[in-house]
Amino acid sequence: MAFPDASSKNSLNLQSSHPLISPFNSPAPNVYVATLSHRDLPPLSPMPDDCQPRPIPSPSPSIPFPSPVPNRQNNQDGVSTLLSGLQIENPDRDQTILSHSQSIASLELQARRNEEVLRRNDATIKELSQLLVFASDFTKLKAQVLREFLQVPNSLNMANGSTNLRLALLETQATFTAKFHSEPPHYSHLSFSGEISETHQFCYSVRDAFARISHQFGSDCDRILWIASYFCTASGRLGEPFNLSPKSALEHYERAINQKIIELGIQRGGWSELTNLDDMQRMAFGTGCG
Repeated sequence: MAFPDASSKNSLNLQSSHPLISPFNSPAPNVYVATLSHRDLPPLSPMPDDCQPRPIPSPSPSIPFPSPVPNRQNNQDGVSTLLSGLQIENPDRDQTILSHSQSIASLELQARRNEEVLRRNDATIKELSQLLVFASDFTKLKAQVLREFLQVPNSLNMANGSTNLRLALLETQATFTAKFHSEPPHYSHLSFSGEISETHQFCYSVRDAFARISHQFGSDCDRILWIASYFCTASGRLGEPFNLSPKSALEHYERAINQKIIELGIQRGGWSELTNLDDMQRMAFGTGCG
């Protein structure tokens, strides 16, 4: 709110007798003006008929509520009440010593209990440390046992596999049809008596037969037996057609056998006196076996 200066005060003094400004002679008693310093309003105009006056509160300054004077007796009573509520006591010296002694005794008892617990824990830790070694051994043993258990089915599988393979081979052999070789034919015009003149013709006939009927021979042994079946002489001795003398036969036999046998026969004696092929063969056999 703006405060009036000196000129405005003079105008207020002049208008103090105005019926609308004076608080005593105002036609509107609801409008209150406390002092001359607040009479800086313009002159009031006539109030309309339909307007209702609004009360204006008094502009008197607010007075702070005075704080009560503290009562010392009440404060002392309140502190005592608070202390009693907190249960703060002031025991004497004997009670304090007794209380501290009891606390020390309980602490010593608790310390002894803690030492006993720690001692038991140390013993338990040692036992667990020893058990850890057994635990590692048990783990290794467990792994080894598992491997051994796995070897059992593996061995069974291998045995079953080999058995199945053998059964399959047996089934294959059972279903396999053996080859049957018919007996080769016998040619009556073919023979070999040991004469040198018959050698070329006999060999040519044998080669021709193998070219035509080779499927009838199962092996070389069958071929040899078939060829030998055509060797025929009057006495049955293949070497007789060569007309070897007994001395020539002994010479050929000595060249054919191992020379160490001859040396052993000469050292033992009797080898040089032999004149029969059969006696020489018997002596060579005995010398070689002895």
